[in-house]
Amino acid sequence: MGKADKSRTHGDTPNKARSAGYRVNAFITIFAGAAVAISLWINPLPNPWPAAAPTTIAPTVPANTVYRPLDASKAPTPTTVPQPPIGACSAWAGYALGYGWPAVEAPQLARIMHLESRCDPSAIGDNGNSYGLLQIHCPSWVKPNRFWPNGWAAANGYPITCNDLLDPVTNLAIGSLIWAGVPGSSGGWSNWTTYGK
Repeated sequence: MGKADKSRTHGDTPNKARSAGYRVNAFITIFAGAAVAISLWINPLPNPWPAAAPTTIAPTVPANTVYRPLDASKAPTPTTVPQPPIGACSAWAGYALGYGWPAVEAPQLARIMHLESRCDPSAIGDNGNSYGLLQIHCPSWVKPNRFWPNGWAAANGYPITCNDLLDPVTNLAIGSLIWAGVPGSSGGWSNWTTYGK
């Protein structure tokens, strides 16, 4: 074997060494990254943005309203907010913005209310099981059941009865919690069978 042959037989050795070097470098990089992460977990960097001052929201809904759990400790401020007429779905959707609904959902909310109740807050359907503007199914969301011994609404801070869902403010508030995906709800419009029709 000549000199050229010898270099050929050992020609792959530098590549193997280089490959091992890459593995070592990768290990060091990963180890260093983990060390930085642990260091930041133990001693977090200061927040560059100043903390916002806590805000309180004064309730501006009628006195007979069921309040969200965070607002329940505040005394209600009676106001006279005129309710839209029966059948005025766009007006009801605008009214709902004051009770937890985002503005981007107003068109879909108007459509769902139209399909569910024809925008009649006193509507009772589904063989007496669904109530109000959004036809909230009382056995699922209000009454005690095998999943919610005190009822889903009560577990989320609304100890109400089915007839309370005939109050449009309560109906819209409970509907917004269902739509928002509060624990126990899958969230979104799929909770209403009229969605997609």
